[in-house]
Amino acid sequence: MPSLEAEHKVLLDETLDFNKSEQYKLSILISKNGLSFVILDEQAKKIIAYKYQEIKNISHKKEYCFFLNRIFDTDEFLKYKYKKISIVYQSSKSITIPSNLYLEDYKEQFFNLNLGLDSQEIILSNSMPRLSAVKLFSIPKCIYEAINSHLQNFQIYHQSIFIIQSVLKNKALNTVYLNIDTHFFDLHVFNDKNLILDNSFKYKTKEDLLYYLLYTFEQLSLDSKKQKIILYSNFDVDQSMISTLQKYFGNLTMATLPKVFSYSYLFSKKDSLHLVNQILALECE
Repeated sequence: MPSLEAEHKVLLDETLDFNKSEQYKLSILISKNGLSFVILDEQAKKIIAYKYQEIKNISHKKEYCFFLNRIFDTDEFLKYKYKKISIVYQSSKSITIPSNLYLEDYKEQFFNLNLGLDSQEIILSNSMPRLSAVKLFSIPKCIYEAINSHLQNFQIYHQSIFIIQSVLKNKALNTVYLNIDTHFFDLHVFNDKNLILDNSFKYKTKEDLLYYLLYTFEQLSLDSKKQKIILYSNFDVDQSMISTLQKYFGNLTMATLPKVFSYSYLFSKKDSLHLVNQILALECE
């Protein structure tokens, strides 16, 4: 049966004071499995709170949106006003278009030509100035309406743009970036200051994921034993999956928390793997 689970995890620094919420930035990651919240005290440049709210056993979008609205109606974090809310939406349907070829009026045609658009979806766009490109992605209408009816001063982003922008900013090139969701993964390959691959692959088992990775490495002539890979995820990746990847890829490392902020002592190294993308979102103005 569909259900809204109790908080899977909550970390609240003792400096958290919701009377100062308008000085805080809130990042919300929305994925098929639920919502993750991160709060930044911008004056202190410190991450001071994290909460994960799980949604389980959902079979269609209407069920998901019902529980999503319940979270928005009742969650303590959402009773306050924030300086800004950044929403990271996990979508496997996206396309990157060079800015000089992009026309806003034709975004649906661009998207349909490559991926197809469900009648219950809408298209959103994010600019990626460091790449001189635009990211188009789809989001169910009911999710967008739930966000729009409950939140203020927000912006919705596709999950991939923060990794891409951060890589280009920090010149961390000649690297493969692997971002794993429960039903799909993003793969970004950089070489000589160029993004040579930006794609999503659906998978059901770790063997599926491994097959797509090995096939991609073969097609791009990458050495699986030497090529540097950085792993991100928005959930706790099963250790057997990590062990399988390490068996075939000799230079696999876990993503670490961005150094631009300090962190409450409550955050562990394990937390960093699935919080990086949300924290990168808090750097955006």
